[in-house]
Amino acid sequence: MSEETLAQHFLKHPEITANDYYFVLKSLNKKPLANFESGKNNQLFYYDNSEKIYYRIAIKVTKNDEIFVKSVVKGYNLIKEIKNKQRTLQES
Repeated sequence: MSEETLAQHFLKHPEITANDYYFVLKSLNKKPLANFESGKNNQLFYYDNSEKIYYRIAIKVTKNDEIFVKSVVKGYNLIKEIKNKQRTLQES
């Protein structure tokens, strides 16, 4: 994430700490718990065992296959969002 993106993201999500961003960087090399695609944008979900918390990471993939993190959200209840999205996809 660029400094500008980090600054904007921090204003919207002050609960995200430096440790959270570190977790995100480590996680992007691993298979996500869930991945929901929408065009060139993806929402990846991860679970941090040490903190017992879920993360939703919104990324954008460019034509050159570069990955940009657009947003990071963490929360204990993101599992509900994953299940709702999975149910919606199964019903369509």
